[in-house]
Amino acid sequence: DDDDDDDDRDNNDKKQKKEEVEVEEGASDDDGEKDLYQLKDDEELDEYKRNKDASEALLKKCQFLFGDWAKSGILEDAGYDLILMAETVYSEANIPHLCELLDRCINPNGGRVYLGAKCAYYGVGGTTKGFSDVLCNTPSRRNKWKAETVWTNKGGGLRREIILYSCICN
Repeated sequence: DDDDDDDDRDNNDKKQKKEEVEVEEGASDDDGEKDLYQLKDDEELDEYKRNKDASEALLKKCQFLFGDWAKSGILEDAGYDLILMAETVYSEANIPHLCELLDRCINPNGGRVYLGAKCAYYGVGGTTKGFSDVLCNTPSRRNKWKAETVWTNKGGGLRREIILYSCICN
């Protein structure tokens, strides 16, 4: 009797383990992406590690800045290919300083800037339209920058958008 119970338990354990493996190997999120815990074969795990290493190397090249855009030396002239900004255009008074900073720091051969922001900041006057006008339509910049809205929220409430600014110097 004890031997039969052990055999049944072993068979149940094997069956449960087989079902777990089948579920993990075939499972995916709603977007079709496999979660890390589902990476079972060495090839998938190696690819994950390579991507993770590449991401960490890229982050070491990034700088995260905040503060007064008019402050001298906040960012050296660097020729950045990509600049990401969020909630940076809230103050109308600082928009010219931010534009000057972008002029100095962007790669003139196709650098891009993504801005994610509210369309209007009530009480302080900054707007994405005002920023775009200063960056793209100031006489000294008129042929330097092109703006394209790449996303606008469709829901109610405060309107937000993401704008791509491309440097078209050359």
